Amino acid sequence: MKKLLPGIVVGVGLFLLVTQPSASADWVESALSVATDIWDGVIEFLKQLLD
Repeated sequence: MKKLLPGIVVGVGLFLLVTQPSASADWVESALSVATDIWDGVIEFLKQLLD
């Protein structure tokens, strides 16, 4: 099962990328936006902690 799961995830990702490229692009943009927000929060926390 451990070897099968990554293959399934990659397969579904490629399927969605090929069949719905604009939805895939929106999902990636949203994920990057969330990651950026989290990173900005961590940096702000560390700045406040060190001041």
